[in-house]
Amino acid sequence: MTSSLLQLSAIQLSDLAVRLRQGSLRLQAQPFDLDQHAPRELQAGLASELRQLRAVGMTELHVAHWLEVLAQQRIVVEEERASSSLVWTGPTPTTSSARDTAVVVRDLFSTAATSVLLATFAVYEGARFFAPLAAAMAERPSLKVELYLNISAQSHGDGAAVLAHFSAEFERRHWPWPARPAIYYDPRSLIPGSRSCLHAKCIVADESRALITSANFTESASERNIEAGTLTTDRSVIAALIAQFRQLVRSNDLKRLPGW
Repeated sequence: MTSSLLQLSAIQLSDLAVRLRQGSLRLQAQPFDLDQHAPRELQAGLASELRQLRAVGMTELHVAHWLEVLAQQRIVVEEERASSSLVWTGPTPTTSSARDTAVVVRDLFSTAATSVLLATFAVYEGARFFAPLAAAMAERPSLKVELYLNISAQSHGDGAAVLAHFSAEFERRHWPWPARPAIYYDPRSLIPGSRSCLHAKCIVADESRALITSANFTESASERNIEAGTLTTDRSVIAALIAQFRQLVRSNDLKRLPGW
């Protein structure tokens, strides 16, 4: 039987190592203690392996160091296999080998098995755009989806009112399905007169494929504009991209939208 630890991504291994070093996770963990650290189907096996490591005399710091080395080795191996390709919207030369933005997005959504991280400045006709992702969540309930969206202060009152209005409109226009993603926003954009906004546009599927693009997730950006991006399997880039967002959440620089 394949080790559950060997089925974790580099970023999941690194996250476990951080928790073990901090003391927020112990080697005698139960499966439910790993809910935020590993796919559901791996949690029981992972908890068993951690207890076995403790039984042979290893401490949390020993295992953390070992996991960090394993994560680094995983990144090195995966970098050697990494590939990147051009992703494009708009008029395309006949000799181009670029992939179509809309096709790549649908593929990332529909084939994601464990996780999707998405960041965008603008969403238009989101119910149509997100439909393949919602279908994947319905088919695979353990699929973890994080959306990082721009929420700006407009004419809807104070910060709490702006968030409430955005939440209601997002559910009505963009996400009418029962299984909800986690939504995060930049609180600086709610400050009156602020020029800050969440302008990043990317999708990461299964911590192994990432689209980094100029395109917002709108009809015009995926079908009519001229937009350029890259689809990469470079695990070091992907791990760094995920870490940027996750660390901003942990430091409270990005906040979760209430109710999502």
